[in-house]
Amino acid sequence: IFDGAFSVTQIGYGGLRDFDRGAVWQAGMEVARQKNSVYMPNPSAGYRTYLWVKPPDAIFEVPRRDGQHFSECWQDAIDVDAKWIFLHTWNEWYENTQLEPAISYEYLYVDLARKWGDKLRGEKSK
Repeated sequence: IFDGAFSVTQIGYGGLRDFDRGAVWQAGMEVARQKNSVYMPNPSAGYRTYLWVKPPDAIFEVPRRDGQHFSECWQDAIDVDAKWIFLHTWNEWYENTQLEPAISYEYLYVDLARKWGDKLRGEKSK
């Protein structure tokens, strides 16, 4: 049983462009500490509603930038002293948030998750 909180907000798209992901995650961490619980930030590879939003002018997007967005999210999680991470989009292709290997970026997100997970735990990347 998980007795904590996590966020699945793709901060940075649509009306949320002005949100500060680090500040939101820090607030989540503070609430969790007060409740003697766990908060799990959710690093995102990016986001694009291209498959399920019509018309095209309503598309919301957070560009992947060749893994840079994912790495920035992980750094924000480390900066707020996260102990756990919630990777919730392994194969959510319809949102373009998937982390699993793909022809276009091969194992980039698997490798980045390993690298940043090691860093979160204070280990050297292998």
